[in-house]
Amino acid sequence: MSAAPLQHTCPYKGLIPYGEEDAQIFFGREDWCEIIRNNLLASHLTLLYGPSGVGKSSVLLAGVASRLRQQSKACFANTGRADFV
Repeated sequence: MSAAPLQHTCPYKGLIPYGEEDAQIFFGREDWCEIIRNNLLASHLTLLYGPSGVGKSSVLLAGVASRLRQQSKACFANTGRADFV
């Protein structure tokens, strides 16, 4: 009888972007996420640009989108409606 292989979870994904499901292990860019989130709430058009591989998709998905979704769910739970999606 052999033991089940150990699952090693590493928060570093290499060049694979983090997604919303990775929000719990995505850290270190809180200031960027907050700035982008505030810009998105304040303006209909927000541009995020930078060189390839710096983490734009990860910041948007694991940082900004997950926080906006959490905020929307909390707003819905408190008021019965989501003010933004």
